[in-house]
Amino acid sequence: MPHQVSARNEPIARDEHSPIKRRRPPCRQARFIVETRALNQPRKVSHPGTRVASGVAANLYAQIITVVTQLAALPIFLQRWSPDQYGQWLALSAVPAYLAIADVGILTAAGNLMSMHNARGEAEKLRQVFKSGLLVILLLVPSVAVLVGLALLLFPFELSRDQRGALFALTLAALVTVAGGLFDAAYRPYGKYPKVTFLFTCARVLEFIGAIAGLFIYGTL
Repeated sequence: MPHQVSARNEPIARDEHSPIKRRRPPCRQARFIVETRALNQPRKVSHPGTRVASGVAANLYAQIITVVTQLAALPIFLQRWSPDQYGQWLALSAVPAYLAIADVGILTAAGNLMSMHNARGEAEKLRQVFKSGLLVILLLVPSVAVLVGLALLLFPFELSRDQRGALFALTLAALVTVAGGLFDAAYRPYGKYPKVTFLFTCARVLEFIGAIAGLFIYGTL
């Protein structure tokens, strides 16, 4: 009687054309289903007219705040300072404005790249660009702040101690604005321009209130 081999011990031959497919583990299968559904769902995009109206409203709010703060600053400052002191303040506050170009166009390039990657659905590349821009900001802002602080400490530039302190504070505020440009660039690809414009304008309002508070508390330059 020939020897019979049990079918249970025989390995099942499988190749790429075999109808028998290996089942995914439950966790991987659930993740695959979630990712597939997420890809198949259409993106929720607001109506173009709504985005345009929101952008116009945010810009209008920013312009109103700019006009109001500039018109209100003159009589408020002249209540505490002489015209010469106010002129010195204007000269000092103009110097840190040049730090707006401290990023040498890096944040603008990062914003353009993030917009392109978002339009193509390349989320991973978008995150890489954001992380690279964040690394540049984390290296650039503290370095410039330290250099400016050392320069004001070692070279008086014929400025009083209060004037150098005010100049350093204005420099820090300008550097924070430069750093915020990265988050401005990150919001735009997702149609959040009105939101980020509103937030930055509110930050300017708080900055103006802080300057007025410092004026009345200390009253020196």
